[in-house]
Amino acid sequence: MNESKHLNILQIVHYFLPDHQAGTELYTYYLSKELINRGNKVSILTFEDGYPFVDSAMEKTFYNEIPLIRVFRQQRKFQKRQLKKYMKIYEDHFLNWLFEKILDDLKPDIIHIQHLYNLSINFISLAKKRGIPIVMTIHDFWYMCWNNLLLKSSGKLCTPKRKLKECLNCIKKDFISIPMLPYFYYNLIKRESLFRKNLQKPDLIISPSKFLREQYIKWGVAPDKIIYSPNGHELTHYKDVSKAGVKKDTKLSFGFIGSILPQKGLDVLIKAFNSIPPENASLEIWGCQKTLPKYTAYLKSLIKNPSISFKGRYENPEIGNILSRFNALVIPSIWYENAPLTINEAFIFGIPVIASNIGGMAEHIIDGKNGLLFNVNDPGALKKILMKIINREINLNDLTREFPKVKDIRDNAEEIEGYYSQILKTLNK
Repeated sequence: MNESKHLNILQIVHYFLPDHQAGTELYTYYLSKELINRGNKVSILTFEDGYPFVDSAMEKTFYNEIPLIRVFRQQRKFQKRQLKKYMKIYEDHFLNWLFEKILDDLKPDIIHIQHLYNLSINFISLAKKRGIPIVMTIHDFWYMCWNNLLLKSSGKLCTPKRKLKECLNCIKKDFISIPMLPYFYYNLIKRESLFRKNLQKPDLIISPSKFLREQYIKWGVAPDKIIYSPNGHELTHYKDVSKAGVKKDTKLSFGFIGSILPQKGLDVLIKAFNSIPPENASLEIWGCQKTLPKYTAYLKSLIKNPSISFKGRYENPEIGNILSRFNALVIPSIWYENAPLTINEAFIFGIPVIASNIGGMAEHIIDGKNGLLFNVNDPGALKKILMKIINREINLNDLTREFPKVKDIRDNAEEIEGYYSQILKTLNK
């Protein structure tokens, strides 16, 4: 970094703490905090659902002393024929106008986009017109896939090379009627063109997983535009916490930590665990149960094993204490995932991970070395692995010897700051 000048940085993220605590939000917070610790000025622009009688609004506040700008918009519960509200997920003329006012006020040296869902993809073009450099970290498939999962409505995995007509099946299932399909198809064509155009404009795109980078290159992002660089993690949550040991003839504890959403595959995990003798193992499911209450109720209705329990929401600083309860972490996601926060959290703590054999999960887990992989969306395959562990045919202690080093958020902040400075240096030549 230029020692004579600290940077004025604007971070942009779709949701933020404290109400939203998924991986992207947590990464944005910890990165911003460390960039401030390094002497930079950081502000965060984010979105929050508004209230039924509020169309749009803005609030300037602080979160743990970090300046925070929250943009509110009327809650969007998708109904049939709500094309305009669907479009506002990614293109909002009011937010474009408001963004320019925010740029006038903040005058950032550089913008780091973490996510633009619920904001406006045109933030990129508007910033570039002003000559403001942009770094973008991609955390999922949202820029190439309208539901951001690359997961078809049938539950099968999709691909960046899909035809747009295939996307209509997902949209049709969710909230539109047959007569509206031509309008949505036209909108998909427009969205695809708009997103492709804007993703050529950032000065640098960072992917936290090799798999995710490969998918965006297949979609059309130039290989020299996008680099692979793992996200950093806050490691202090794991100090002075003792993990559970695996002792002979003791009841084993398995756990899930994360969002309780259909793509996370919790139904697969519960079905697999229902056949496990309750006296031999327990399963704890940690995550907010209010996000999709009907889905949570459905999952609970599947439970036949009394050793399965839902533990509720947790705060990120508690993660070490929660992980200390487990002998192994299970990630049964039916979508690709990318760089799952919980895998690295488990690795930091020295806990093996059992996960679906696709995407970012398969990239991070070396089968038989630091975890185990099973066929995605296959409760029977997961049950076989769990029973082998319970019967001591697989020794979990043998899966704790080859954990990769996890990047510290402090090192990551220094790295990111270096990217900022190099881009600014190049532009100022």
